Amino acid sequence: MPYTGPEFSLSRNAFAAMSKSLKRQGEKNKPKASSPLTDHEIVAIYQKQILCCQTPSALLDTMWYDKCIYFGLRGTTQQFNLWFE
Repeated sequence: MPYTGPEFSLSRNAFAAMSKSLKRQGEKNKPKASSPLTDHEIVAIYQKQILCCQTPSALLDTMWYDKCIYFGLRGTTQQFNLWFE
């Protein structure tokens, strides 16, 4: 494990103390979940032509969004690893 030498003991102690302090305050390990888009928000995105096929970037965004919704993908790694036989 890197940074295990005695020269890093002060940094490790400071990190451990800050971690304990944040945990006591309830600031550590907050969930990273976000709220899903509502039907109204999705309609507004299409009406404002943010998702459309008028420009190459908008088409790419639309395809990305559709893949996320249809296949239930959550991140770029899952998008990258998507393939068909």
